Amino acid sequence: MCENLSNDEVKLISEAYCLDFIDFAKQQYGVTLDYSVDSLKHAEGIAGHLHETMPPGVDEEQLFSFGKMIGSYLGEVFIRNHPAEWTMAETPDGQSFPGISIEAGGAIYPWVKARNRIANGPEENLHHFYLAISEKI
Repeated sequence: MCENLSNDEVKLISEAYCLDFIDFAKQQYGVTLDYSVDSLKHAEGIAGHLHETMPPGVDEEQLFSFGKMIGSYLGEVFIRNHPAEWTMAETPDGQSFPGISIEAGGAIYPWVKARNRIANGPEENLHHFYLAISEKI
């Protein structure tokens, strides 16, 4: 599905998912997101609530749909605070997947991180992930 996207398409798609999440957070949780690092605590809280309330056996498509929205917000916060950009990044196994290329080197995959947070629980904390990555660059 994602292999044939250009970097510009990844950027536009991610920005749209980010705006969807901002609307979702406001409508469903009464939370106003402002792209600040502190606002990631709200995104983490929403992801945590989704983790707790997702029915057993939820299909991967629905899980990843939330992951793309929340991950796009996480990515946009990262990009606004670090020299980085949305791109088709190469994964460790040699695949191409939408991610963020960091100018200092390497890539992160916020969609996957957010999907994993919803699926696996608090050990995948989004705010802590952001802080840990930020310390390394």
